[in-house]
Amino acid sequence: MTRALVSIVIPVFNGSDFLGEAIESALAQTWREIEVIVVDDGSDDGGATRRVVAGFGDAVRLIARPNGGVGAALNAGIAAMRGDWFAWLSHDDLYHPERIARHAEAVMARPVPSVSFGDVDAIAEDGGFVVQYRHTRGFEDDGVVGNGIRAVLEGRLNGCAMLVPRACLEAAGGFDPGLPTTQDYALWYRLAHRHPFVPVPGALTRQRLHPGQGSRMARHLEEASLLWTTMTEQREPPDGTPQERLRRLLHVDATLRHSPYEGARLFLEERLREALGAFPVDVVLAGMRAGGEATEALRRLAAAGGRIAGVTLLDEGPSSAPALSLDPPSLAWPATILRSGGPVRSAATRLEAALLAGDAPLLAVLDGGAVPEAGMLREGLASVAAGRTPGWLSSTSRGAGFGGILSRDALTAALAGTPPKAGAMIAALARLGELAMASDTAPAPPLPGSAPGVAPPSPHPAAPDFPLRLARMPDRRRPTRLLLLHAWGGGTLRYARTLGEAIGARVNVLYGWGVEERLFRLSSIAPDAAEVEWDIARDGIEGLVAALHGLGVDSVDVLHSIGFDRWIEPLLDALGVPFDVTLLDYHHVANGPHLTDAEGRFVGDAALDAPDHPARRRGPPRLLLRAAARRIACSRDLAWRAGRLMQGLPVMAAYLPEPGRPRGFAVHAPPLMEGQPLRVLCLGRLASHKGFSDVVAVANRIADRGLAVQLLCLGEDEATLPLHLQQSGVLRALGGYAEGALNLEVCRLRPHLAWLPFRAPETFSFALSDCMLQGLPILATGIGAIPERVEGRPATWLLPPEESRPETVVAWFERLMADRLQTPPRWLPTTHLPPLVPAFYETRYL
Repeated sequence: MTRALVSIVIPVFNGSDFLGEAIESALAQTWREIEVIVVDDGSDDGGATRRVVAGFGDAVRLIARPNGGVGAALNAGIAAMRGDWFAWLSHDDLYHPERIARHAEAVMARPVPSVSFGDVDAIAEDGGFVVQYRHTRGFEDDGVVGNGIRAVLEGRLNGCAMLVPRACLEAAGGFDPGLPTTQDYALWYRLAHRHPFVPVPGALTRQRLHPGQGSRMARHLEEASLLWTTMTEQREPPDGTPQERLRRLLHVDATLRHSPYEGARLFLEERLREALGAFPVDVVLAGMRAGGEATEALRRLAAAGGRIAGVTLLDEGPSSAPALSLDPPSLAWPATILRSGGPVRSAATRLEAALLAGDAPLLAVLDGGAVPEAGMLREGLASVAAGRTPGWLSSTSRGAGFGGILSRDALTAALAGTPPKAGAMIAALARLGELAMASDTAPAPPLPGSAPGVAPPSPHPAAPDFPLRLARMPDRRRPTRLLLLHAWGGGTLRYARTLGEAIGARVNVLYGWGVEERLFRLSSIAPDAAEVEWDIARDGIEGLVAALHGLGVDSVDVLHSIGFDRWIEPLLDALGVPFDVTLLDYHHVANGPHLTDAEGRFVGDAALDAPDHPARRRGPPRLLLRAAARRIACSRDLAWRAGRLMQGLPVMAAYLPEPGRPRGFAVHAPPLMEGQPLRVLCLGRLASHKGFSDVVAVANRIADRGLAVQLLCLGEDEATLPLHLQQSGVLRALGGYAEGALNLEVCRLRPHLAWLPFRAPETFSFALSDCMLQGLPILATGIGAIPERVEGRPATWLLPPEESRPETVVAWFERLMADRLQTPPRWLPTTHLPPLVPAFYETRYL
C-alpha cells in the first residue's frame, strides 16, 4: 500500500494552554508520512499561541488569519495541505501514536474513496480519563455508499477521530463557516451521501472536556436544532409509504430523544404526529366511565397523533343508557358502550367483542386510571405502525391498569388458535409486555436557561442612613460603567443587556433607568431587575449622585433617557464623569423616536433637511449631545440621518457585538414542496411603524386570490388581527414568545421565509438579528439599517420603501414560490453611508 501523505490540521484561537500537547501527539505518529498545520484563527492572547507553535520549529507550519471561526480556519488549513488525506485535531485534544496509521490502513486500500471514523476517550481538563465513547460498536462495515447517514444520525462521529480524502472534502464544499458549531456534522452528512464510512475500532483520540467549549454553549443547542431539523426533513422519502416514513423518523428519534436539542425534538414530534395520521386506530376504553375520564384518554391519544376511527367503552356501571357521544372541544367521537348488564355478560367476552368491533389497522386499549401521557402513546403507536413490533405496553405505576397498542394483524393471529378465543386474546394482551415496553430512559436535560423565569424582586427605597448594597457590588480594582436606558423594554433593553454581557468581563456594569420622570432605579444584575430606587421628584438627585459616587461610577453611556429626560443633564453634570451618548433611535435628535407620521410611515429624507418640519427639534442640539465625549450610532444609517439633524456634531457608527454573529450564520431554509403553502413568519409586535396595516392588507389580497400563502404572526395576539383572516387560515396569530424560546417556535413552525414589513427607518432591528440567527430567508423593506446589515447575505430580498406596497409584496411571494425560493438575492446600495468603526466595542469603547 502506498503510504500517502496525511495532513493534520489544528485550528486554534487563544489555545496556548493545551496546544503544545496536541502538537506533540500529532508529531508522535507512527505513520511518518504526515505534516502538521496549525491555523491561528486570530488569537488575541498577546502572542502566547504563536510562541507555542514557534517552539516546534520547522516541524509545524503556521497559518495566521483573522478570526472567522472553526469552519473558516479548517478550510484555510485544507487549502494549504500538501497531503491527499485530511485529519483534524482540536488544539485541546490528543492523538494516540497509532491514530493515523490505523485509520490509513483501514481506508487507503479501499476500491472507492471512503471515510473512516473511530472511538473516542473523553478526558478531563487535567487529562484524567472520564468515559469512552464506542462509536464503532454495532456498525457494519459493508462498504455501501449511504451507510454513513446512520453514523451521522446516531451521533457516532467525532471530527477528530476521522480520516477523509482531501478530494472528497473539496467536492462536498468543505466546512461551512456560517455554521460556527455544527460545521462538522453538516459536512459529514453531505459526505455520507457520497462515500462509504468505515469503522475503525479502538479509542485512538482523546477529547478533552472543559468549560467554554463551543459545543457546550446555548447557541450551539439552537444551531444544532436547526441542523437536525433540516436533516430530519431530508430523511422523509417524498414517494415512500407511510410505514417507510415512520421508520425513518423513528431512526432519527432514537438519537434526538436523548439529546438536548429541544427545537429539533419538538419538530420531530410534530412530524411523527403527522405521519401517524395515515394509520386509523380503533380504541377500547376499559375501567373508566364516559365523560371526563374517557374524554381525557381520547384527547391524549389524539394529541399523540392517533387518528381515531372508532371508540368502544367497556362500562361496569349501573346505567342502562345504550349509547354515548363524547364531545371534547373541537372533537367528536361517537362511542359504542358495552355494559355489564347487557346481553354480553362476561368481561372477557365483552373485551373480545370490543376488540373485534372495528377494522382499523391499529388497536389501542386504555385502562382506567392509568392512561399514559401523549408522548408515551406516540412512542407505542409509531413502533407498532412502523412494523417494529406487533404490540406495545406502557410502563405505568398508577393503579392496576395499562395502555396497550396492538396491530390488527397481531390480534388476528392471537385469535386464530383454539377456543376459548377470549382467553387467547387476553393472553395476547398480557404478552404485550414481552413484545415492547415504553421507554424508561430519563428525559433529555433541559436547555440552559429554559427553566421558568423568577420574577425579579421589587426594588427597595434607598435609605440615606445605611450603606447601599447590591447583589453584585463593584470590584474596586476595575472601572465601573453606568448604562442608562428607559423602562419600556424592547430593543433598548436587549441592547443594554447584550452590551453589558460583552463588556462585563472587563468592567463593572450598572444599569439605571427612570420611571415617569419621578423614580430612578438601579441594578447590578440586569437592565430589567431593579434592586434599589430613588424618588427623585420628591427628594432631588443629591442622594442618587452620592450613591453613584460611592459605587465608583467613573463613566456613563446614555442609551436612552425616556422616563428621565428632565433629570439626565443635571445628573451627568453633578456626577462630573465622562459620558457617551449611544443613539438607538431618534429621540435625542427629533420630535419622536421613529421619524414617522400619524400613520406610522417614514416622513421622508427631505423632511430631515427642512428646518420647520414638525419632525425636527427646534434650536441647537440639546446639551446632552453637545457635552458628550462621543456620540455613537448603532448603525451606519442612523449615523447618516442623525448626523444631518445634529447640525455638524460628529457621530460614529459601531455595531453591537451580538452573540452568534447573525449576519454570517448560514441559511437553513426548509424545502418548499409541491402543494405546500408558503409559510411566512412575521416576527415581533406589529406596531404601526412595523407594518401592521400592511400585514392585514397583504393577508386580504392573499385570501381574495386564494393563494397558497400562510402568514404566521409570532408576537401578535388573536385580538389584534381581523377574525375573518384568522378563520380563513391565511393569518395565524401565535401570541408572544420568550426570547430564548424562538428557536423552538421556528423548529415547530418551519417557516420558509421571514417577512419584515418596516414602514420607518429601523435603526438596528433585533427582529432582523433573530431571523438571521434562525437561518431564515428574508423579504424586507429596505429602509434604515436593513440594507447595510444584510448586504451580501444569500436568500435575502429587499424592497425599496416606495415599492413596499401590498400588491408588490404579494407579487414577490408568488415569484418566490414559483422559484422555490431560489430567486437571486436583491440588496440595496449602501455606498452613501458613513463607514463603520471596526471592532469598536472590542478595542475602543472602554
